[in-house]
Amino acid sequence: MRLRVGWPLWSVAGALLAQPLAQTPAAGGYVDPYTCAECHRQIAENYGRTGMGRSFRSVRADASLPEFDTAPFSHIESGERFTPVRRAGKYYVRREAPGGLNPLDVSVDYVMGSGDHASSYLHRTPDHKLVEFPVSWYSEDGGHWGMSPGYDRPGHQGFSREVPYRCMFCHNAYPDVDARAAEWDGGTLYPSRLPDGIDCQRCHGPGRNHVAAARQGSAAQRVRAAILNPARLTPERRMEVCMQCHLEATSSPLPAALMRFGRSAFSYRPGEPLGGFMLYFDHAPGAGHDDKFEIVSAAYRFRKSACFQGSGGAFGCMACHDPHQASPRQETVRKTGRACRSCHSTALGQLVQQGRHPAAQDCVTCHMPQRNAEDVIHVLITDHWIAARPPPVKSLAGRHDGGTLPYAGEVALYYPKELPATPENALLLAVAQVKQLSHLPDGLSGLEALLAQVRPQAARPYFEMAEAFLNTGQAARAIPFYQEAARHDPQNWRYIYGLAQGWQATGQVAAAVNAYERAGALSPDRTAVLLALGNAWSEQGNLTSAAAALRQALARNAESATAEARLGNVLLRSGDLAGAERALREAVRLGPQVAAIRINLADVLIAEGKLADAKQELAWALRAGPAIEAAQSAWFTALAATGSVRTASSRYEASLRAQLAPAHANLGTVLMMQGDSEGAIGKYRLAVSADPESGVALTNLALALMRRGDAAEARQRLEEALRVSPDLFEAHWHLGELLLSLGDSASGTAHLKRAAESPDPRVRRAAMDLLGRK
Repeated sequence: MRLRVGWPLWSVAGALLAQPLAQTPAAGGYVDPYTCAECHRQIAENYGRTGMGRSFRSVRADASLPEFDTAPFSHIESGERFTPVRRAGKYYVRREAPGGLNPLDVSVDYVMGSGDHASSYLHRTPDHKLVEFPVSWYSEDGGHWGMSPGYDRPGHQGFSREVPYRCMFCHNAYPDVDARAAEWDGGTLYPSRLPDGIDCQRCHGPGRNHVAAARQGSAAQRVRAAILNPARLTPERRMEVCMQCHLEATSSPLPAALMRFGRSAFSYRPGEPLGGFMLYFDHAPGAGHDDKFEIVSAAYRFRKSACFQGSGGAFGCMACHDPHQASPRQETVRKTGRACRSCHSTALGQLVQQGRHPAAQDCVTCHMPQRNAEDVIHVLITDHWIAARPPPVKSLAGRHDGGTLPYAGEVALYYPKELPATPENALLLAVAQVKQLSHLPDGLSGLEALLAQVRPQAARPYFEMAEAFLNTGQAARAIPFYQEAARHDPQNWRYIYGLAQGWQATGQVAAAVNAYERAGALSPDRTAVLLALGNAWSEQGNLTSAAAALRQALARNAESATAEARLGNVLLRSGDLAGAERALREAVRLGPQVAAIRINLADVLIAEGKLADAKQELAWALRAGPAIEAAQSAWFTALAATGSVRTASSRYEASLRAQLAPAHANLGTVLMMQGDSEGAIGKYRLAVSADPESGVALTNLALALMRRGDAAEARQRLEEALRVSPDLFEAHWHLGELLLSLGDSASGTAHLKRAAESPDPRVRRAAMDLLGRK
């Protein structure tokens, strides 16, 4: 920035810190953050060394990532090995997965996190999404590799977890995202150029007018008035500047925050009321979550402190932290101690004289101890709840991700503490109950009734109602709300995409295909729509169109395990075994931790007679285990239908077991084909135990028992199969055959006649042949 001669650089910075500035966000847009350094060079240099200044960065050719010179990391639960690689000026993480797969090298395109506690790594996909790596670098104890938060389980997400705008909001300066796309804080499409770190404007507001005034040589007062100084805000507004990123009631599904209707993901400006942009929520008091301690809990825990509450908000973050200056922990501890003694020196002196308190000046170690975060167990962070007697530290030894049942209870407003009684606020509070399906079924009925009463003009409340119904297995009830959302905002692709999902779930596949095509014409995220379209075409039986859509998805993103897996399944149904094997082997290489993909590959290998390979894939599928996400879906559906946590928990456990039934059943088939009838019976029994409602597993068990000569149990199992699947023609065929052999001609004939109605010519011919012999 060029200033008039005689106006030294320090005078602007000094004036900014010394004079009152605007109390509301300055008008004007954002500037390149490096522009700030033209005037405020020393402040900018110091800030660049802070954690916020190093929160996000692109990995360019001259980047230095010394952790990539360390040894590989092996994850015992998944059997995967991750090796940091530096090659030709670029960084990669190489994943080697069990099963003899070719290694997968994934480029490190961005680093998220300052490295003070941890660094996570992001990869840019060909279709402009950012995905998180399964491994992160943790700085504790000299540094080590470990699984990223949420990944420490066998069936983790691999390289498929997309980074939404809500995450980017707190970890970086605002990206230049299309305004329409930014209306959704869950969006995942990013421009080719991203900022490097949180910039000055996140606290001081957009700087374009400030820069223009300074470059024009305007009076100092005008220059100052064109930018916001948080020091001149009220204590509440000033602390909200920090809380925009540092306030999180929980990282687990609740929701912890909900963006207001009509706002976009990157629209908050410092100085405006935070509650005008986002509402924050917490677990209901007494629900067992009152003492949670998580990685982004600093503001949440601090606000519990009597010191904060007794100050009327005057005692805030800046009492101990200087956002412009990187300070070693020892200096922060000393500064915090001085802040404590500014209020407690008299009482402290008396306690010391009485021998009831040590004379040490370090208040932090005892009253704000460092603890392991519950959601990032490899990290030690300071507990900002200033407590006279801090709660005992919980041991997190042996803790791993996954398997924890979702929260079931009321979602309580946390911040702002109170809201005016307006229709919009009532709707937001009602949406919070169902946004992540916490308060079921009461939240569903509450929001539905409120929508009927208020009839809002905003589209999003209808969409949230539709999503909640769809995600609790009530697609027919979802459809009218998707239609209402699309009526209010016909250009929003997500509303039409959701409507397509509702139609597909209710068997209206032709209507779903049409809606997916409409959504695709509007959506910037063509890959997601093509995946859904391919799935719908496949369900309709149009395998040619399905394969074409999935190949288009792969042309946009060749790194999609989902696209390869779905293409493989379509090719299998088309009879192209070689093509199906190629696609599914690539899907397994991209997503080896997904049991369902390995099971699908085993289906192809069995059909090709490659029994040893099939057996290996099934063994690894069983090791990967079930998908927690699918089990949670069963939980939500049961909770919405019954309101019973016990029933929902039972359905959750049943889903975990049932997902592995196909692997056990297919292993039984492999053993049967290898002549091991007894081994096959054992695997089929495991399949039936895992999923008693699987007619196929029951039928296969019966066939193995028939081969062994156990007609009585074989008959029992076939009858069970037909009780759960009355239209299982293969079971009718084999039961009819068995009954004829046992002399029950009437019953046997009835079952064979039913089998003769099968659309499968093989079953139909076999039944007709047996009827002809009778």
